[in-house]
Amino acid sequence: MTLLESPNAEYLLLLVFLAFVLTLVAYLVYSGILSSVAPEARAPPFDKIVFAYKTGRGHYKNSGEIFTVASCIAPDKRCMGIYYDDPDAVPENELR
Repeated sequence: MTLLESPNAEYLLLLVFLAFVLTLVAYLVYSGILSSVAPEARAPPFDKIVFAYKTGRGHYKNSGEIFTVASCIAPDKRCMGIYYDDPDAVPENELR
């Protein structure tokens, strides 16, 4: 007699199914898929901003050098990187 042929097989399958459904619902709640989004417009949490930029070309993994130079010039300021090209569609030496 196998497990599926036992008298409790229906209860076991029901328990597994309920565990699956409960896990799925818990994942959906945890991931935020069931949460509503309320877009709003408000003033930014900072005053005027001055941007300084440094450009570069080549593979994105080498962009650390640009960040190092920027942090040496203004160590008390934040850095941000903007990558313009898709590395899968643009040749490595032309990446901006």
